[in-house]
Order: sequence, then structure tokens, then C-alpha cells
Amino acid sequence: MKIGKFKQTQTRNGGQNAPLSTPAAVPEVNGSRPTFKPVTVLEDLQAVRCAEFHPNGKLYAVGSNTKTLRICTYPKIDDVK
Repeated sequence: MKIGKFKQTQTRNGGQNAPLSTPAAVPEVNGSRPTFKPVTVLEDLQAVRCAEFHPNGKLYAVGSNTKTLRICTYPKIDDVK
């Protein structure tokens, strides 16, 4: 998962942004070091301050300065190919 640049997106429910999914794939090999493509990109009006990953590998949580905590699931691998 890539968490990095965040920009303003369309809002819903009082200004909270919806997570955006982007197509991605499995790691690609570039020489001897693999590179990874993002599976999901989350955007928020303010900075994202924390991310935690559930041990089962199916859920993750993201908290931001907007005092929003998002609990998310990863997209199905079939959907990102």
C-alpha cells in the first residue's frame, strides 16, 4: 500500500473524502530490487498521521488530522490485475 501524496477530492457526508482505488499489480522485478505498485490510494483534506495493519492481512486503519479513522479492506487481487 502506498500512503503518500494527498490531494483534495470530491467530498461526501459533510466533507469527508472517500478512498480511491487504483488498479495495480504484484511486485515487478527491476534489476535485483523489486518495485511495488500501489494497490490502494487514500486521499484526505489534511495529513494522514498513522496507519496500522491487522495481523490477518485483510484490514488496515488510517487516521488523519481531520479526526477521521478509516478501517479499510484491501481490494481483491482479481480486481487489480
